[in-house]
Amino acid sequence: MTTNDELLAMLDRQKIQDVLVRYCRGVDRGDRALLKSVYHADAMDEHGMFTGLGVDFADWIVDYLKDIPCQHVIAN
Repeated sequence: MTTNDELLAMLDRQKIQDVLVRYCRGVDRGDRALLKSVYHADAMDEHGMFTGLGVDFADWIVDYLKDIPCQHVIAN
């Protein structure tokens, strides 16, 4: 693997991490717009009690958790 390939892999990994962090923050804060930003327009989400478009999951989970404290912890 060349240095350029390694750099591209690191950038890709960071982009994935950024989406993961935005997802967790969106759920934990009930931020619909932030949560919807992690999904492509046609992305599907299968989350146990919910199956459908990711943008619809954002609305569903924010409503579902409105009175339930939620905190994601991201660690390695």
